[in-house]
Amino acid sequence: MMRSWTALLLLTAVAAPDTPLEWKWKENDQFWVEYASEYQDRNTFAGAEQKQQATVSGVFEVTVRKANADRSVTLGVKVHKFDFSNPSAKPLAEKLTGADFDVSLDPQLAITKIGGLEKVVKALPGADEMNPNQFKLLVTIVESMNRYWLTEFLIAMPNKATKTGDQWEQKTTLNLDPLGLLIMQRSLKDAGPVQEDGKELRKITMDVKFDCTPSKNEANVLPFKIEKMEMKRSECSTVATFDAAAGRLVKSASKQKYAMHLKMDIAGTPQEGDNEREQTHDIRVLDKSPLK
Repeated sequence: MMRSWTALLLLTAVAAPDTPLEWKWKENDQFWVEYASEYQDRNTFAGAEQKQQATVSGVFEVTVRKANADRSVTLGVKVHKFDFSNPSAKPLAEKLTGADFDVSLDPQLAITKIGGLEKVVKALPGADEMNPNQFKLLVTIVESMNRYWLTEFLIAMPNKATKTGDQWEQKTTLNLDPLGLLIMQRSLKDAGPVQEDGKELRKITMDVKFDCTPSKNEANVLPFKIEKMEMKRSECSTVATFDAAAGRLVKSASKQKYAMHLKMDIAGTPQEGDNEREQTHDIRVLDKSPLK
C-alpha cells in the first residue's frame, strides 16, 4: 500500500507542469502588491547636463471587481503607501495615499483605462485655478506614476500548459505624456519549476526591448514641441515566479537601461537632447498586508 501511495505522489509531482500558466481572476478576490524601484536619470539638453537619482516604494491593496469570460478584467486598487524620494513628487504621493481607483485590462493584460484619479488631482493645492488642459495633464501624470508598478505586476501568461523553454510575447505601452510613449516588447520564457516556501512555482524569464514615439501635444501644454524621439540603447532583463495553481504572480525583479535622443522645437529654434535611465523594479504579491 505504501508503494502505491508513493507512486501516486510521484505521478502527481510529474503532472504538475501540465497546469496551465494563466491568471485566475476571481471576482472579489483580494491581495496585496508591494513595489520598490530605484532609478538614475542623466539628461543633456543644449549642452547642459542634469543628473537625478530617486527611489519609489508603494503598497497597494487589489480587489478583482469584474472578471469577464474573454479574460478582460477590472481591478480596484487602494493605495496604502506611496513614497517618492523626489521632493517634487511628494505632494502627489501624499494625496495618492488612501486613494482608490479602477484599472481596466484587456485579455492580454494591457491597461485600457484608469479611472478615479481625478479626485486626487482636485485635492491638490491650486487645482481650482488650473485650466482644463493643465488639469488633464496632471491626471495623466498621476496615472503614469501608477502605470510603472502596474506594468511590472501585469506580466502576461500564455494561458496554456507549457514546458521548460516555451516562449511567448507581450507588448506594453507606457504613457509618458506630455513627452511621448515608451513601448515595451517583452519576450517571455518558461524557465522551469522552482521550489519556494514549500510550493512548486514556475520561473519566468524575459528580455525587453524598448521603443518610443513622441506625444502629439495636442493640448499645447508644453512650451516646446518634440519633433522626434529615437531609442539609442535598450537593455532589460526580468526574472519572475508565478504560482500556476493559484493563477497569480508571486514576485518579479527587473533591471532596465535605455537611452533616447530627442529633437525639439523651442520657440522656433531646433534643439536636441538625450535622456538616459537606469532603473530597477521589485514586486511582491502577498495574501496579507506587509505594513505593520
